[in-house]
Amino acid sequence: MNTLRLTVTAILLGFFALQANALEVQVRHCRFYAPEIGPYIETDLLVLGNSIKYAPVGDGKYRGSVEVTLIYKQVGEIKAFDKYVLNSVDITDTANILIGIVDKKRFLLPNGNYVLEATFKDLNSGQEQMHAEDVVVAFDYQKLQLSDISLVDEYRPSTEENVYTKSGIFMSPYVVNFYHNDVNRLPFYAEVYNPGVLPTDEGLLVTYAIYKQGKTNPEDKLHFIKKIKAAAVTPVFAEFDITSLTSGNYELLIEVRNRSNEVVASRTAFFQRMKFFASLPLDSVSKLETAGTFAELFSKEELEYQLQSMIPIATAAEVPAMRNVIKSGDMELMRRVFLNFWLARNDVDPVSAWTLHADLIKSVNSTFGTNSLYGFNTDRGRVYLQYGPPNQRQEADREPGTLPYEIWHYYDKVEASGVRQGNVKFIFYSQDFVTNHYLLLHSTAVNEIRNEQWQQVLQTSFSGGQGPMDPSGTQDHYGGRSKERFDE
Repeated sequence: MNTLRLTVTAILLGFFALQANALEVQVRHCRFYAPEIGPYIETDLLVLGNSIKYAPVGDGKYRGSVEVTLIYKQVGEIKAFDKYVLNSVDITDTANILIGIVDKKRFLLPNGNYVLEATFKDLNSGQEQMHAEDVVVAFDYQKLQLSDISLVDEYRPSTEENVYTKSGIFMSPYVVNFYHNDVNRLPFYAEVYNPGVLPTDEGLLVTYAIYKQGKTNPEDKLHFIKKIKAAAVTPVFAEFDITSLTSGNYELLIEVRNRSNEVVASRTAFFQRMKFFASLPLDSVSKLETAGTFAELFSKEELEYQLQSMIPIATAAEVPAMRNVIKSGDMELMRRVFLNFWLARNDVDPVSAWTLHADLIKSVNSTFGTNSLYGFNTDRGRVYLQYGPPNQRQEADREPGTLPYEIWHYYDKVEASGVRQGNVKFIFYSQDFVTNHYLLLHSTAVNEIRNEQWQQVLQTSFSGGQGPMDPSGTQDHYGGRSKERFDE
């Protein structure tokens, strides 16, 4: 089923200002459980309408088509697979496209560790996009459980039987994880599972609230309590009014408590709020007063530098708007955007938030900068700013038969595109032995570069394309330790 999306897609188009043929697909998955069939995963997709090419279909109309391949693998073996074509609605005006294609697929997958490999191909332009991420299914049948939190766009009562309908509600998924200034409602859906571990007459309390990251108290008027009766599957469906939320990173937290007020299950969903950056010029930002603030201390060149250094830690919604502000050259608007950015991170003391960042930028520039690039404009600098310092950093600049490389290992959970992952690794390499410029070659983090042939790149590139490694690219040659280091 192809679902036309107007609201979210129109917002995304304004944010990213995508050009034709630059295929852009957003992917999101949620894990659920059904007593009669077991665990299953719902994979939601959003194809941005103006990122695909439209071909004539007659009568002055045009249509976009995207081939979708979804594969869930476990230890290299395919466990679930689907391949199909998504078609847009037929349109007459390809100059101003504010539509998109939403799709949902359901896969039965028992408990275990999987890798989702998704490939999207624009059948009219030939452009492709690949997406890979680790997915863990781990329902404990001896405990009360919560499903993932599914963010919802539009919804209505329904008696239909399809993947969009649960508990008598038709819900189109909100595939992205950020909310623009004009989106002031946040509906969500989750399920509580009780496979016989509690008395059927025991009442439960479900609390759901929104927290700004770094704060321990919920946002004002965004904390609710609901009583439910324990059952095999109990839906939790509600909607927040987020009009009052300022720009920043947030978490939607659901907790289930027993009659002793003990938390027996919980689940979070990360999202970003972008309050001011609607379009340029921005009416709301234009009302922000910068007189007498630290934003006045910078020259135009210094403001451009500051904004550029902030891009690695900006939200997905803020990045394109900030780049447009820099390009505009409007000094007062740059001041307002700069001030708004730090107010969103610390509305009590934005100067302290910026000072910490400025000190970190100095260190990043010193460590990762090159003769032509600031450290924050390099791959290593960007990753360091976005994910923090790695727990382990292995440097190998003189390994036999191998280009200089580094392996960064994050043991603890890191935030990546709204998904929290643990045991994340990054591999960077230099194409020479002189400069300090290292490129990101491979990562296990969500929505980062994934190149399973990274070892072959390190070794064949060193020897001009005649690397002394095995054809499979899975073993180190004599003296090389890249695979061994990566597996540590």
